Amino acid sequence: MVAYRGCKLSPGAGARSSDSLRESLTLTNSSRFLVASHDAGGAEVIADFVPVLGAETRFVTAGPARSIFDKVLPVRTEVSVEEGLAWADTVIVATGWQTDLEISTQAKAQSRGLRTAAVLDNWDIFDERFNRHGYHIEPAELWVVDKLAARKAEGFFPGALIKILPWNHYDLVVEAIVEARSNRTEPVDGGFRVLFLGENVQGFEATLNQRQPFGFSQFDALAYVDRVLNGRNVRGLDIRIRPHPSENPCRYRDAIVDLKNAANVSDLDLVADLAWCDIAVGISSIALYYANHALIPTGTCYPVPVSNYHSSPWDLPTLEALLDQTGWPDPRRVPELQKDKLEFDL
Repeated sequence: MVAYRGCKLSPGAGARSSDSLRESLTLTNSSRFLVASHDAGGAEVIADFVPVLGAETRFVTAGPARSIFDKVLPVRTEVSVEEGLAWADTVIVATGWQTDLEISTQAKAQSRGLRTAAVLDNWDIFDERFNRHGYHIEPAELWVVDKLAARKAEGFFPGALIKILPWNHYDLVVEAIVEARSNRTEPVDGGFRVLFLGENVQGFEATLNQRQPFGFSQFDALAYVDRVLNGRNVRGLDIRIRPHPSENPCRYRDAIVDLKNAANVSDLDLVADLAWCDIAVGISSIALYYANHALIPTGTCYPVPVSNYHSSPWDLPTLEALLDQTGWPDPRRVPELQKDKLEFDL
């Protein structure tokens, strides 16, 4: 069996108080915050700490971020970008690639001399998050999720002030997955449950309005998973597709018609999907991090040998290697999930 990395679940690390958060991020002189967010990843991180800031906050949200803030902060003040910039003394933006909202708000805030912090919610495609439609912005201040992200950000933006957020939002998500998996039941027929984690690769190219040398789309990756599993004659196979928050699920419903194995598109939340599966595969979604650190056998599914697309920063095996190393899909070798195994720091 393969030894999978886990993480030490310590959601209490760093006191979750207004004073400690504001001090660690040197926000003690800030009283009016504007949050601008569109992409889901950054929204999840910001929504975790903004309620603790202890200051008046106004929001400019759109896209996947809006539904996330609707759950965490259903009562909030939404404003236009111009209204928010005229009012705020500190601007906090997520970083994504789907729209101009976050980068344009950041550029306008900097031009007005406002303190502006960009939240990097992942470990990949750093530079692309600050390039849009032919123009580039140099972030003045970056808030990152851990030391690995800090080291990578320093290489891309040596002139930026980089701060590590005082607690790890991702530990909280992993803890929820571990708890959900402790209550899961094995299928009575010895089935093999595979979760495919979507990534909006094709959407990324369309948004940037230029062809990127990725070499594949998310649908190519799904077809690759289907071929690998079909070639191994997996019995009792159950494939569930989880679209990326920025994707239209209907696109996958069209794609599964061509698969040799039966598959369905999930409409559940991420914790429920990861609690359900026996293995998880994807391209580079943050959900791979969650799966790996919740001790779920996790692999990548690049359908081409070499790709310039952002690779997994977690050294995950390929799907084929994962199946070989773990002895899957022999249901008799399903690893037991034990909470006390989560004892390694990142």
